[in-house]
Amino acid sequence: MATRGNNLTVASMPTPFVPPNFESVDGRDLSACEVILIKASAAVGKSTLARAISATQGIPILDLAHTPVATGSLIGILNDYQGAISPVSEFHAGAAPILVDALDEGRLRSGDNGYLSFIESSAQLILQDRRHRKPKLMLLGREEAIAYAEMYLVDAGVEVTILNVGYFDESGAKELVHAYATASAKQDSQYTIHKKPADDLVETYFRKIADALSIPHDQLWDNPSGKSFAGYAPVLAAIGALLPEVENFAEAQNKLEDVRLNSAWSVIENVLDSIINREQGKVSTQLSNAGVIDPQGLLYSPQEQAALLLQHVQGLALTGTSKIRLNASDTVKYSDQVKRFLPEHPFVKDGRFSNEVIASYVVARAIDAGWKIQDHNILRQLARQPFLWRSLRGTLAGDAILEGEYLGYVLTSFWNDPLTKDERVEITDKEDDADAFVTIDVLEDSLTFKATTPVYFFGQIRNVTVNTDEPFTMVGIGEGSSQAFSFSGNNNVTGSMVDLRATEIHLRNGRTWLDADIVPAAGQLSLIIADGVEYGWSAQLSNVYPFSIFPSTINADEVENRDRLAGLLSDLAARSPVGTSLMLHADYSVPENDYLRTIFSEYGHDFKTLMTTLVGEGWANSAPMQVKGPPKVRVRFKASFGQLRDAALKPAQDGELNTLIALLRQRIV
Repeated sequence: MATRGNNLTVASMPTPFVPPNFESVDGRDLSACEVILIKASAAVGKSTLARAISATQGIPILDLAHTPVATGSLIGILNDYQGAISPVSEFHAGAAPILVDALDEGRLRSGDNGYLSFIESSAQLILQDRRHRKPKLMLLGREEAIAYAEMYLVDAGVEVTILNVGYFDESGAKELVHAYATASAKQDSQYTIHKKPADDLVETYFRKIADALSIPHDQLWDNPSGKSFAGYAPVLAAIGALLPEVENFAEAQNKLEDVRLNSAWSVIENVLDSIINREQGKVSTQLSNAGVIDPQGLLYSPQEQAALLLQHVQGLALTGTSKIRLNASDTVKYSDQVKRFLPEHPFVKDGRFSNEVIASYVVARAIDAGWKIQDHNILRQLARQPFLWRSLRGTLAGDAILEGEYLGYVLTSFWNDPLTKDERVEITDKEDDADAFVTIDVLEDSLTFKATTPVYFFGQIRNVTVNTDEPFTMVGIGEGSSQAFSFSGNNNVTGSMVDLRATEIHLRNGRTWLDADIVPAAGQLSLIIADGVEYGWSAQLSNVYPFSIFPSTINADEVENRDRLAGLLSDLAARSPVGTSLMLHADYSVPENDYLRTIFSEYGHDFKTLMTTLVGEGWANSAPMQVKGPPKVRVRFKASFGQLRDAALKPAQDGELNTLIALLRQRIV
């Protein structure tokens, strides 16, 4: 990499790399916008994309995952920029743009206040000189971090546009698969020699995805659900990396064709199963030739491989499942074969898992088998992606019991799944059972399983009801001495004792009720509550600092049973600051991937009724936007959602506002 400053780096081109699809949210001319916000879901390769943009355009990256920021950070970083005669002047002229990566990690590292101060002061810097309306900042992050950045930048008057990083289409998906296959294939591999059978196997894989989702083959790439599975970059990369490992494409294709699979994820697991079974066959052949008898098929079995792989990446002794019993001579022969084959296993590279999909597959097998995972850094990384949840989902049913210390990682992975992240979770206990009962609403279904106590939450609680007499633990996330634990959505947490391993509690949106004896692990606890959030504490907790300085705004019953109009306005107030305008479809529905989509999914018709009434009664105005795709409008409001919420909760002094609320109550019940 070519360094341009202590915190700025021009990256080298990542390989392999296939450009993803970009979808403009507002259809604006990129060249005329001062800030370009690039929004992407979990695991679509934001950092890889950042490196590619940096390398091809010569734009330096500011990585917030490693650089703490606050008020004025950008100008200080610019002044450290090497190679520019006047870096600040070149920045204002659009000649020295900065690409800011890892907004989400930046919020954790710098805290909400530091992150938002950085955004606000960056906006102020841009506004100092606007003679050149060109891109000066590009910001990459997930939906919520981008939403906050957009709010503050737009409110400041900065020209902003948003690009969504979409899933790959059919041609891009196949190109990515073959790019990864080519990068890892040896010259004498069957993939290199016989490309046509490899193409046929890839086609079969996509057909099986369509079958599992009950989508006609020719509609897979036009269906949002189909595209989200078939066009997911990490999965495509995993499939591509494994293609060169296939020795008989016709046999692999026939096996895939013959299997009836009931979910799209099971198609992916079937491919991974075939690889791990093939590896067992290789070792079994060598052992058989050496005279080692394995009548039960336990040697280098799929479970044994999962244990060995996990031990390998953690740097532990290779003991496997410890269930194999051999004589001394055969033990040596088996150990020799493990040491020979394991470092070359298709699932690992340079002592680490090849990617998150494969790691999740292996770790899920380990968790299901009840093995201890000593290195929780592996779990922390996998929790940021949906694959750990998807890999475990099929095993979490009936009599399944999950180790409580892993529950938080699984739930965070669940919340990072774009298909399920806003569903509810309930954790309860029973008098005659020491385990906790966990129920997760998954789309149209519900999944219930047990977890040993104490259960752990990792970094966050989102749309969760906890009602247990057992103690539980909340573990914060962050860098250094600052460890934050956050609440989002509607939460009702009742328990005996909470072991809090964090220095900060953040209430980000929605409403939260806490009734538990919260015991911080060390030091003084900070409580940060976002504007518009409703909250309440039990009588006991209300006398404990820092909860004592924030009088409750709700009681326990109001978390579950609230006025629908007040609830809608409260949720909007929590997500939209004063002065925010909204970009909506012409019928006042919320566009896909918008930061308010979760609110619209809950309120739907009532959301549109609210917008129609506000515009019709003169409390907002609506203007058409010149954008590509379906017609959109920009809605600007004369009162903030916070003001409307307050009037819905308690009559206002403004008679006209009270009249509006009365009308809304007639229409939103």
